[in-house]
Amino acid sequence: GHYYFFEDETGQLTLDDVSSPAFAEQFQLARTPNLNFGFTDSAIWLMFQASNSVPHISDWLLEFAYPLLDRIEVHTLTPDGQQQMLILGDTLPFRARPLPHRTLLAPLSFKGEQVNRYFIRISTESSMQIRPTIYSGIHFFQQSNLSEFIYGAFYGVLLLMVLYNAFLYFAMRDTTYLVYVFAVFSATLFFMVLHGHAHQYLWPDEPAWANTLSPLSSSLWLIGTAIFTKLFLETRRYVPRLSRMLDGLIVIGGIAILLALTARYSVAMQFTSAAALINGLAILVTGLICWLRGNKYARLFTIAWVVYGTGMALLALSRLGYIPDNFFTLNAAAFGLAFEIILLSMALSDKYRILTEQLEVHARELEQRVAARTAELELANKTLRQLSNRDQLTHLANRRRFDDYLAQEWQRHVRNRQSLALLLLDVDFFKAYNDHYGHQAGDGCLHVIAATISRILQRPTDLAARYGGEEFALILPETSLGGAVSVAEKVRAEIQALDIVHAASSAFKRVTISVGVAAWVPSAEQLPALLIKSADEALYKAKRSGRNRVVPPPR
Repeated sequence: GHYYFFEDETGQLTLDDVSSPAFAEQFQLARTPNLNFGFTDSAIWLMFQASNSVPHISDWLLEFAYPLLDRIEVHTLTPDGQQQMLILGDTLPFRARPLPHRTLLAPLSFKGEQVNRYFIRISTESSMQIRPTIYSGIHFFQQSNLSEFIYGAFYGVLLLMVLYNAFLYFAMRDTTYLVYVFAVFSATLFFMVLHGHAHQYLWPDEPAWANTLSPLSSSLWLIGTAIFTKLFLETRRYVPRLSRMLDGLIVIGGIAILLALTARYSVAMQFTSAAALINGLAILVTGLICWLRGNKYARLFTIAWVVYGTGMALLALSRLGYIPDNFFTLNAAAFGLAFEIILLSMALSDKYRILTEQLEVHARELEQRVAARTAELELANKTLRQLSNRDQLTHLANRRRFDDYLAQEWQRHVRNRQSLALLLLDVDFFKAYNDHYGHQAGDGCLHVIAATISRILQRPTDLAARYGGEEFALILPETSLGGAVSVAEKVRAEIQALDIVHAASSAFKRVTISVGVAAWVPSAEQLPALLIKSADEALYKAKRSGRNRVVPPPR
């Protein structure tokens, strides 16, 4: 037979409104067995006529296969003017249903040779997927028994995989197995909600859970599959950029959880459905790229995800209203999941075998690689030490590096009984330069001075450091006082030759430096601080004497 439909965008029309003869032209013929309006606030009215051609009472069943419809009002209008109303929907407790079945069933009863008219009002926050089908009782239960057997096998496979991989996790302590169990459990819960089994068996007296658990379980599945993909494919190793993308999917899953717990069902489910499409595509691309880049255990993963991802994409598209809702689109993801988890379980075993073989190879190569690896670590540590000991502005050594190096060289010179020299340099009138030209120009000035100092110091044992603010320190190992004064004078002259304009200088109108020098052979009874103090006193004397000069320590 056929039926007609009308979309009530206001949601306010009553049976009297839509059943009036003047309203009949508003109904449209449904040209396909199913209607899919996606997520909508409209109420949908269906109208059809059914007759009983035999002289005795005949009973039929009207099924709505999508069990997440919130409220269905089935109005029966008989030829003698009687009206009957039956209410279905997943917002009612399960025991309130006329027939105890996971789908939404309405019994239709006809007297002999009677023609009834039916008006059905449907409203829901879930996806408006309508597929009304009339069955004889025998035909329906024959089909239902077969489908329930298939679903039982499906859930049995999922449960078996959950238990099997949970056992492997406790045996091997590999987090990948635990995440796999979490993902499969979330998917199982989602499909039980989607097909009405959760309402029937898990919370028959709590219908509101369906509107929460559907987007919530889907969100948990999004997070679980993203984490599983990262761990199983080792994305940080093979595809670091895509690994960060998967981190983003995990964040999206977290947002979806918040929406599932706080927002309207339609908002949460639309967000989750869209996220499922993105998730499926992203994980499929990740698997393909890892496979192409030589990840040996990405092959089975990718094949499994192609099947499951295709099914989930069809399901999400049908939920969003872009493709028709039918038995295939509703169950493709379920069957794809069953096939996928078997393949993924095989992939986990394959990965374990590959890793075991790799460990054996690594064990044989370990002795040859230890030296190279140690060198790499030493280089990395050296680089880290260099970065941690460098002043960011001038790229000279920082104060911590200066203190460590001075203490090290002090002890060495005590043992070798050689002269150790220290130069303290201060930029003349630098505060006035900063105030006049600004801090950015001041930073540039310090950078140029530091580069000049680095160019002058040629020996690898010499160290130039930023001592603080506009003050620099130079450690010159195995250098006499005379040699240190020569180096200091060269640095002073080179900086003066830079001819950096300093209009705020009260003496030279150019950037200059003052240098204090100290040098002697350290003894075990002395501390490095004594050398610093001596150079600092010389620097103070240079500033008091007019600046732009080099002064050794007082005799």
